[in-house]
Amino acid sequence: MKGRPEIKRPWRLLYLALISCIPLLRAGAQISTERKGPGNSRQLAERIHRVESEFPAVSLGHDEPPLQTDLQGLMQLFRVSGASVAVIDDFKIVWAKGYGFADAGGKTAVTTKTLFQAASMSKPVAAAAALRLVEQGKLSLDEDVNCRLVGWKVPENEFTKDQKVTLRRLLSHSAGVNIEGGFIGYDVDDPVPALTQVLNGTKPANTGPIHVDFVPGTKVRHSGGGFAILQQLIIDVSGKPFPQRSKRMACFLSSVMGTPRVRFAGRGRIQFTD
Repeated sequence: MKGRPEIKRPWRLLYLALISCIPLLRAGAQISTERKGPGNSRQLAERIHRVESEFPAVSLGHDEPPLQTDLQGLMQLFRVSGASVAVIDDFKIVWAKGYGFADAGGKTAVTTKTLFQAASMSKPVAAAAALRLVEQGKLSLDEDVNCRLVGWKVPENEFTKDQKVTLRRLLSHSAGVNIEGGFIGYDVDDPVPALTQVLNGTKPANTGPIHVDFVPGTKVRHSGGGFAILQQLIIDVSGKPFPQRSKRMACFLSSVMGTPRVRFAGRGRIQFTD
């Protein structure tokens, strides 16, 4: 391996699976396991082993062959000190497990109660909150969202002349909205922009203005910007702050899945707490 590998996309998969935090994995990682569902110990151990060991090969770039590794190897490769995994089967958490440490010094072990930024795992909660408004007759899946947006509207351009951004297209990532893949995020010490600053691409936002850059409904492309529009849409239609509106849906979903420690915190983040 020629120095540190250049990795462009696989890290996103790791974040989706692990919701990782601080860099620099230490040797001898601490492990905390919590069993949630039924099943004998042998079957459970086999399921845990599959999740920990059966990863697809990781492309490293620089003409290097793909790397076949396991969970601990991935954590070392991406310099992730701590991770948390929960496996859901039949709407129930079968098992949850913490790996490594929550701090770079290796003093605080990750457990099943360690808080992590939920990132794109918040999208299904936001989607459920929007669909609840559809159910209540306050939103339509196929209406131009500009008809409901108040403080900010999707900029009209040549791509939106005939086809419009709708809730259905936002939820299916087919609205033509930019910020492909997702947002960069903000360090814990960085100023966090207001939603309108993110939408307009003004400081302290670290991304450009959100706009449409292909004809809505013509193809699918993952868009973090689309869900920023969705957030503003929920706020304008419900008349409530996004965390407050989504908190009720998050609590409902967590009760169904048996995880009473989930909640929406400030700035629209999901957190797990006692």
